[in-house]
Amino acid sequence: MNKALDTKRINVFLAFAFGISWSVALIIFLNGGLANSPEMIAGTGISLAVILLATGYMWAPALATILTRLITKEGWKDSGLPLNFKGRGWTWAMAWFLPGILTLLGAGIYFALFPEHFDATLGTAKALIQNAESQSGESVPLSTGAFTVLQILQGFLLAPLINSIFAFGEEFGWRAYLQPKLMPLGYRKALLLTGAIWGLWHAPIIAMGHNYGLDYPGFPWAGILAMTWFSMTAGVVFGWLTIRGRSVWPAVIAHAAINGIAGAAVLFLAPGSSPNLLIGPLPLGLIGGLPWLVLAAWILWKGEPAQEESETQVSRETPKGPSSMPSAKSVIFAENLGKSFGDVQAVKDLNLDISAGKVFGFLGPNGAGKTTTIRMLAALISPTEGGAIVNGFRLGEDDHQLRKSVGILTEAPGLYTQISAQQNLEFYSTMYEVEDIAGQVERYLRMLDLWERRKDQAGTFSKGMRQKLAIARALLHEPKVLFLDEPTSGLDPSASKLVREFIEELRGQGRTIILTTHNLDEADRLCDRIAVFNSQLLALDTPENLRRRLYGREVIFELSSLKASFAKALRQKSYVHSVEEADSNLSVTLDDPDMRNPELIRELLDMGAEIRFVHENEQSLETVYLDLVSNDSNEPGENS
Repeated sequence: MNKALDTKRINVFLAFAFGISWSVALIIFLNGGLANSPEMIAGTGISLAVILLATGYMWAPALATILTRLITKEGWKDSGLPLNFKGRGWTWAMAWFLPGILTLLGAGIYFALFPEHFDATLGTAKALIQNAESQSGESVPLSTGAFTVLQILQGFLLAPLINSIFAFGEEFGWRAYLQPKLMPLGYRKALLLTGAIWGLWHAPIIAMGHNYGLDYPGFPWAGILAMTWFSMTAGVVFGWLTIRGRSVWPAVIAHAAINGIAGAAVLFLAPGSSPNLLIGPLPLGLIGGLPWLVLAAWILWKGEPAQEESETQVSRETPKGPSSMPSAKSVIFAENLGKSFGDVQAVKDLNLDISAGKVFGFLGPNGAGKTTTIRMLAALISPTEGGAIVNGFRLGEDDHQLRKSVGILTEAPGLYTQISAQQNLEFYSTMYEVEDIAGQVERYLRMLDLWERRKDQAGTFSKGMRQKLAIARALLHEPKVLFLDEPTSGLDPSASKLVREFIEELRGQGRTIILTTHNLDEADRLCDRIAVFNSQLLALDTPENLRRRLYGREVIFELSSLKASFAKALRQKSYVHSVEEADSNLSVTLDDPDMRNPELIRELLDMGAEIRFVHENEQSLETVYLDLVSNDSNEPGENS
C-alpha cells in the first residue's frame, strides 16, 4: 500500500502554475502575440513577449511551488534544492553533456533521412554571420566553420550554466515539487504524468507559434501534441536525473543544456529548405527527438534508480516489502519481518496486523527482540527479512515519511541535559516542523505535570521526570502511531499511574500505541491485544483469550461437604473437560460457564449438595506469560 496522493497540494500547485502562466500568455496574445509583440529595447529585438516568456511564463511553476508551500504550510523540507555533489559525479556529468549528445544525434538521424535539407557548406551559418555583420557594421573575425564549432561548444560548455537561470523556473515546479507528489502512483507513472502535464502547460504559447511556428498541418493541435510528446520523453530523463541526484539541480542543468544546444541543427540546414519542425531536425520534432525517446524508454524499462540512491532507504540490506496487502483498518502490517545481527537472529518471521486506535503490547524476556521490533517498525533500523507498512508507508521505501508519522520513546530518554525542559521540547518541535511550537510545548508540559519545572535543566530531573519529558517529546508532532518502550520504567507509583491514564487518554483520541513492558499487570489493564514474544511470536490475542486458550475457563464450586458422586456426575457432561477435588471444593474446567453454570448448580443441588459459593478462577497474565515463554512451543494466534 503506497502513500496516498496529496491531492490538495497537487491541485493548489497546478492552479497556480497554469493560472499564472496562462494569464501571462493572455497578456502576450492581447499585445500582438509572439510575432508582433512591441519591442521594449530599441534595436535589440527584445520584445514584451520575450520578457514575459522568460520571466512570467517560465518562472510560474517555481512561483507556484513557493505559493503552495506557504499557503498550505508545508514548509521547505524535501525541497530538492540541496546540491548533493558527493558521490554523484556521473549524474552531474550526464546532466551537463547528455542533452547535447542526444540533440546532435537526433539531428544526424534527421539529416540522414532527409539529406536534401543538409548543407555541408554551412550556408545558413554563413547567412547568420552576414546578418550579424550588417547589423553591427563590423566583420566577424571567424570563419564559418569556426563560428559553427564555437556555437556548438558554447552549447555544450556554457549554456547549461547560463540558461539555468531560466530553466530553474520550470524545474523547481515540475521536477522538484510535482513529480515527488505523484510518486505514490509509481515511479514510471509519476515521471510520465509529470511530463505530460508539463507539455500541456505549453499549449497557449504553442498556439501562438512558440517552437513550431504557425504554418504546419494540424495547427495548433499537432504542435501541442508534439510538444507534449517531447515533454514526456525529456521529462522522464529530467525526472530520472532528479532522483539519481537527489536534487533538482541536475534537471535544471539538463534543461538549460537542451535550451542552449537545441538550435545547433539549424546551422546545417540548406538555405531555402523548409523542414516541418514537427518532424525535425530540432529535438522537439518526432525524428529529432528519437534519441531522447530511446533513452526515456530505457529509463522506464530499467525502473527506479537503485535503492542506495534513494534518500528514503534505511540501509542497503532492506528487503522488499510485504507481498500481501493489509486490511483497510490496518495501521501496522508486518509480514515475515526479521532481523539478524551477524549469526544472531533477534526477530524471526513476525506477522502483525494492528488496527487503529488500539493499545498493543509486546511481552517477552530481555533479549526477546521487542526493542528491535519497535526500531524496525519506526524505520530506525532496517529488517533483513520480510517487510512492513506503517501508517500507509512502506518500510525501506517511504522511511522519511514513516518517521514523521510516528512518535517513539526509547529505553534511554536521549534528552539534552544542559538545557531546560522547555528548550528541549522547543528544539525537537523545530525538528518535527511543529507549527504551534509554544502551544504544543506548553500543552504537553502541563499534561505531564512538568510545567512548573520547565525552566530547569533536564539534567536536574529525576529519572521519572526525564521519562515523562521524553514522552512529551514523542507526542509534540501529534503522531498517529506511538511506540513506547518501557514507558513506566523507573517511575514511582504516582507517576506510573499518570502515564497509564495518559495512555488511556491517547487511545481515546484514536491513536495506536505499541507498548513494551515487563509490568504484566500494566499490560493486562492497558492492552487490547498482547503479543507474547521470544524472537518469534508465541501467541497473539486479547489478555482474556490468552488465558482461555491456555487454561480454559475454570469455575470453583465451594461446598459444605464433598461426595465422590458429585465429581463423577459432573464429569459425564460433554462440555466439562476436567473436575478436580480439593477439600470441600470442586474445580471444574468447562466451555461457556455463563450458559452452563445454572445447569451444573441444579445437578449438584439435586444430588443434595450444599453450595456456599460459586466463582470463576481467572489465571493471572503473569502465569500465562511464564507458561508461554518457558514452553516456547505454542502456535501463534490469529493476527488481527
